[in-house]
Amino acid sequence: MKIRTNFVGNSSSSSFLVIFPTKINTVEELKTWMFGASDKYIQDISHDDIQYSSKQICETVFKDIFQNGKASEEKILELFEDDWDTYDEIRLYLKEKYGTEYTFDIKDKEIQEKAREYERRLRKEIGLRRYKIFMQKVNETAQINIFEYSDNDGNYQATLEHGGIFDRLEHIRFNHH
Repeated sequence: MKIRTNFVGNSSSSSFLVIFPTKINTVEELKTWMFGASDKYIQDISHDDIQYSSKQICETVFKDIFQNGKASEEKILELFEDDWDTYDEIRLYLKEKYGTEYTFDIKDKEIQEKAREYERRLRKEIGLRRYKIFMQKVNETAQINIFEYSDNDGNYQATLEHGGIFDRLEHIRFNHH
């Protein structure tokens, strides 16, 4: 279970698991998949007077594709296993079995470890199930990449994170708040 022990600000980061229908070879090809044929401008999420061109965004994404490489099956599975979607199921299990909703509220170390082990198993089980569903959408010509953007890294990165740049493609967003 992820527990923050320090100050929590209003910042976030997200991982995007994106399926491109084919291998991406050029920025123009990427732009066509992400935004279509015409030039588009994406509004900065913080400033009304700033816009980013679809070409600029695609140059960044293209660079990230080649810096990070193709997503490995292990990394994709890890994203699903670490996702917060299991949180409600874990809370329900803890409430029913131990009378508390949070692992760190359990004083008995043995029970706490059993609860954490259940969480690990549940995350693996749900992660594997979601991974298999996701992989059914992938054909043999597809390219899968993982991108990570954070509003901690300035307005441009915040726009990449929150601006819907992958909306035209099959993708999943994993929030890391």
